[in-house]
Amino acid sequence: MNIKRIETKKDAIKELKSFYISMYKQKQILLKKKYHDPIYMTTDLTDKELQQKLDDMLNNLDSEDEKIESLKKIIDAIFEDLKSTEIKEKLSTIGKEYYDNLIEKVERARGLTDEEIIIEIIDETDAKIHEDKSEKEGFTYGNLLKIYNGEIKEKKYSYEKNNKKYNLYPIENYKTYKHKKDEGRELSKISSMGRQYLTKFRLEVEFKPGRIASTEFFADSDLEKKLDQERNEYFLPMLAAISKTKKEENQYIGHIECIYKDEENDIETFVREKDENLENSVKKLVEKELKEQSENENVESKDKKDEGEKDR
Repeated sequence: MNIKRIETKKDAIKELKSFYISMYKQKQILLKKKYHDPIYMTTDLTDKELQQKLDDMLNNLDSEDEKIESLKKIIDAIFEDLKSTEIKEKLSTIGKEYYDNLIEKVERARGLTDEEIIIEIIDETDAKIHEDKSEKEGFTYGNLLKIYNGEIKEKKYSYEKNNKKYNLYPIENYKTYKHKKDEGRELSKISSMGRQYLTKFRLEVEFKPGRIASTEFFADSDLEKKLDQERNEYFLPMLAAISKTKKEENQYIGHIECIYKDEENDIETFVREKDENLENSVKKLVEKELKEQSENENVESKDKKDEGEKDR
């Protein structure tokens, strides 16, 4: 297995087992060469029997975390439990660097959130987007409000890259008022005000057969139109913008635009324009919705508890 493909604890266990068998055999070969003793290459060191030995050990453990820790211990012992410095150095040369990288990936797989899984998958594609650093007119924004006008329909945008399937769903529309920063807080000046429309999307990625990770983000509402018209062109830059935004711990992926296209040579350049003030409005909205969701869950829990007491 390629280290990059380790996405779950199950993947990690499988790769650690494979690495253990490989390094155990390397150790036996080096011992035989140094001490000229065939005992180090006895028949009980076949892949099949080593695999069975590992399975017997792991079957006695309850959790995937315990299995990972046990595998790490016996692999560490291969590198450490040696009297010969020469063999220890040769083993380290053969597999220590790979093992260090493997452990780093394993530790990440142990606690990867859906969002982290999606970011890793996106980063393994050739998705690219540049930052728009040109001077832009600044705006301040009011509170974002849901638009209850039936505009959100059941719609799905699908895309496939590197054997990973992406499904994108628009789930809510929002609007707010905006006004130019240089006009201060004089909101009574209606002429200076405009409207800003955003859409909340949910991105789902089938990263393994039957295994789906999801995340939500906000984008300009015109992103849907761009996907409708040029889905293949806009999907990868959108993914790159999602990755960058999530790494920044933000929610709004910015305004995405194609600034250069050479169809003859299949060259395109996309940029995203960030807006910190709009991002702050989105974060306030997310905090508000999470609070409302928590309050509703508490009410539901209390109602169920009360009903249970009545039934007694």
